[in-house]
Amino acid sequence: MLFLESILVGWLLSEYKAHWLIGIGTQAVSFYLAWVGTDAIALAVAWVVAVVWGGTLSHSIPRIVQEANITVWAGALALSWLLGLVFIVTLAFAKRVTESVNRRQTEAFWMRLLITWVGFSVGWIVDSIFMLGLID
Repeated sequence: MLFLESILVGWLLSEYKAHWLIGIGTQAVSFYLAWVGTDAIALAVAWVVAVVWGGTLSHSIPRIVQEANITVWAGALALSWLLGLVFIVTLAFAKRVTESVNRRQTEAFWMRLLITWVGFSVGWIVDSIFMLGLID
């Protein structure tokens, strides 16, 4: 589940052509969330809200709105926000699951981080190679 959500997040960041600072910030927040777990949910939610609001304000009327209904665009923004929240909760609670399977906290952390970052990369690759810019 975490891997699929990571792929979707990576694809979404690539599809919206997020600035490299957004990518690094997302990596940093996922790093912190993978290490701390549920105690870092508030910071991660603040990051997702900031990214979605920033994206909304910087791309307030994209071309896709002119071609599609405004409710479709608003729904896509809401689904992006929801995907971010689901990813946060899944990664935060994955700490409990991976540490119950593997007693070493460091190994469990690297496993969560590897799953997440490989998922981000796969999402970026899928968008770059196969999707060819669905959203302009």
